[in-house]
Amino acid sequence: MKIGDIARSVSVRANAECELPVYAVTKHEGMVPSAEYFKKQVYSRNLEGYKVVEQGQFAYSTIHLDEGAIGVLGNAEQCIISPMYTVFEVDETLVYAPYLLRVLKSPWALTHYSAMGSGSVHRRRSITFETLSSLSVPLPAILEQKRISNIIDKAESLRRKRQEAIRLTEDLLMAVFIDMYGDPSANPKGWPVFRMGDIIDFKGGSQPPKDNFIDEPRSGYVRLVQIRDFKTDRYKTYIPESLAKRSFEIDDVMIARYGPPVFQILRGLCGSYNVALMKAQPRSNVLSEFIFWLLQLPKYQQAVISNSERTAGQTGVNLDFLNALEVPLPPIAYQGEIAQMTEKLTSLVSTQRRMLDECNKQLTALQSQFFS
Repeated sequence: MKIGDIARSVSVRANAECELPVYAVTKHEGMVPSAEYFKKQVYSRNLEGYKVVEQGQFAYSTIHLDEGAIGVLGNAEQCIISPMYTVFEVDETLVYAPYLLRVLKSPWALTHYSAMGSGSVHRRRSITFETLSSLSVPLPAILEQKRISNIIDKAESLRRKRQEAIRLTEDLLMAVFIDMYGDPSANPKGWPVFRMGDIIDFKGGSQPPKDNFIDEPRSGYVRLVQIRDFKTDRYKTYIPESLAKRSFEIDDVMIARYGPPVFQILRGLCGSYNVALMKAQPRSNVLSEFIFWLLQLPKYQQAVISNSERTAGQTGVNLDFLNALEVPLPPIAYQGEIAQMTEKLTSLVSTQRRMLDECNKQLTALQSQFFS
């Protein structure tokens, strides 16, 4: 059925004396209290004209619906939201709201939104309720809607548990490293102190001309790795070997020189690299595996980020500051012990990530089965 046959637009406005809580509509968490989500007040002090939302009503961002910014008010009786959002309610005799929300956030629906928006700028293409009303959605009987919603609830719950397990294991990883190494500020184990530049050689990348880029492997070409490649395998770039001035191996420690976010510590790919990356090449008496976790310590992360510099319109690592940082350095044999312990936990994280991938595949398959 079409959205317009099962729902209608709502536009009740707040007055100047309104004291209802202000909510925001987010991509991943639906409708949530604005101040809690953003950790500060981002909405206007004058709330007159904000839209009132009743429990069970939907709200979505007209310019970010294609990213999944839609939710249902379920944890409060009423709230108000910015006028930039669109509010609608459904016929509850035909629609189970959690089911419809899953339909409208599914990959199937997201692909349709890209063709529905109007506007000259892609990121600001808006989808009015009138336009959304024309979208036809699969609508089985209420009991079947509840059954489908319950199945997807379980799949999403399993995915959240996998994500939480990864987060906790990564926290444990850093805690184990600090416990074995000691707080670098206090240096309780009395390790000798060196400047960062004395133990690590930070090698910047080179920027080949873009007219030499190709997106398929070819004889005589090597992969040019960019920051985005550590997060997604969607894009790949190759350049002639003659232009590959800097290269790195899969176990080398790489640093995102520019941001945001600046000073990400990366590992796991190989190839040539551009100016947005630099390699943390160990000098004598220091292991690459130790450097990988050392550079992720909060002390060094916070110091480097807060002292980053602005050049050519980008925020980047201040190399002089980074090289001058003081680092307690344990003997190389003890570095090896630390590396062995962290490697065990890293292997566990890798296993958990593979299991999370399976959860994501299962959820995508279920959404395809029910909503496509």
